Amino acid sequence: MLSVKNTTNLNYNDPAFEKIKSRILGKEYELSLVLCADTLIKKLSLQYKGNLKHTNVLSFPISDSEGEIFINIREAQRKYKNESKKHILFLFIHACLHLAGEKHSKKMEHLEDKLCKEFIS
Repeated sequence: MLSVKNTTNLNYNDPAFEKIKSRILGKEYELSLVLCADTLIKKLSLQYKGNLKHTNVLSFPISDSEGEIFINIREAQRKYKNESKKHILFLFIHACLHLAGEKHSKKMEHLEDKLCKEFIS
């Protein structure tokens, strides 16, 4: 199951979220996706990562079958303008791979490339 909460006034949702989640984490995995802006993601980064370092996505495993992802859609819009929807899907893929246990590596980059070709046109 996937629940999406948008804490911004920006209208954004994509049916690919559910397909990507199911492909990477499985249909039974319970995932909460929060689409947020700068203030919330900075607060979470400080609280859970111990720094104010700029980030555009955070993922939190809750259990083996449950997790939560926060994506700063305002940053994606500022930085990627016309490509922001593609970038948000890339960030979602990236975060799902982390929840699946992947660490930054060539293997993870290969998986991201493969999944981007499958889900992002």
